[in-house]
Amino acid sequence: MEYKKLLAMSFSDKEKYKQVYESRINNECTTLLDFEIAGNQAFFVTNPELLMLITKIASMDKALEEKISRLPTIAIRQYMQQTLVDEIKQTNDIENVFSTKKQIKNTMQKIEKKDFNGRFNGLICKYQMLAKKEEIPLQSCEDIRKLYDEIALPEVLEEDPADALDGVLFRKESVSVYSDTGKEIHTGVFPEQKIISSLSSALKILNDDTINHLVSAAVFHYLFAYIHPFYNGNGRTDRFISSYYIAKYLNPLVAYRLSYIIKKHKSQYYKMFIETNDKRNMGDLTPFILQFSEFVLEVEKELCEEIENRFCKMEYYLEKIESISFSGIERNIAYYLVLNALFDNEGLSISHLKKITRNSYNTIKKAIEKLKKMKMIRSETSGKAILYEIDLDKLK
Repeated sequence: MEYKKLLAMSFSDKEKYKQVYESRINNECTTLLDFEIAGNQAFFVTNPELLMLITKIASMDKALEEKISRLPTIAIRQYMQQTLVDEIKQTNDIENVFSTKKQIKNTMQKIEKKDFNGRFNGLICKYQMLAKKEEIPLQSCEDIRKLYDEIALPEVLEEDPADALDGVLFRKESVSVYSDTGKEIHTGVFPEQKIISSLSSALKILNDDTINHLVSAAVFHYLFAYIHPFYNGNGRTDRFISSYYIAKYLNPLVAYRLSYIIKKHKSQYYKMFIETNDKRNMGDLTPFILQFSEFVLEVEKELCEEIENRFCKMEYYLEKIESISFSGIERNIAYYLVLNALFDNEGLSISHLKKITRNSYNTIKKAIEKLKKMKMIRSETSGKAILYEIDLDKLK
């Protein structure tokens, strides 16, 4: 049975609206939260619809793990990196922060060489921690401020130095959120002491082991945006925290697609906040949690389909390689170039091929020349490097 929104009911049947609210707030399946939204105590109902979604997500995550396990290790690594580049680009796009995939990838390469001076360095480093399931402390307001300083503040100050924080931990002044048409749609919590107390309550909910991890992540995602502790960079920080908690319990690839799915459903996403903020919604977070969970499930379904599709293509093209009269090194290079074509979005240099095949530069160069004569591969210049890609149509 579909969960009816209190906000929608408030326009049609006032009496039934009051009765439904009373039945929900007093329901034994309801969790009352130590947080107020527009003067109403926040709550959510663990109803059959939510339980079914949680079950589906767990089942789909298991299926995703199985599909990923069939891929070669290098293909998983390439796909993870490609997905991470896309996620960082998407989270920046949502905030209208200019970035390119090439710029992000260049910073990743710098980080590999222990050079931490690239743009978006802090954001990239933190997202890379998700794949390794490394712990990031998120217990206190000080932890949130430290995270913000690392992943958002440098770019925020670059965009507008006036957005520098002026409070003890957060902002001192009031701040509002506006629609694309310039209409004020939300005013963040104010003053700073109230920000601190509200965020402390939200963090307790996030770390409450009695609440399902997906539900607490969804609740915190809303509450953080409602509080809006910073002048700018709230969205980037909020999405990262949600990704971090998703990656703790689901495959990290799901966490690397959160900004993608939000951008895909951007209008619906912002509508979720507007409806939940409304006083007539009476603090009911259930519709927000349900929609957030639907987004996660959609990500998992799309990932399963995408990986299955690439796996089938991989098997097809690798069979083609086996049918061609290649030498051992030529077949080896063709193998890695096929994986790269299917699981990455940029070619491989000779130095990269040297690293993964463990053959000498001259041996690889000679094999590449042979493949070029067969018109199996093409090349392009990227900076000082020449990148090679296999022509899948030719291989077909």
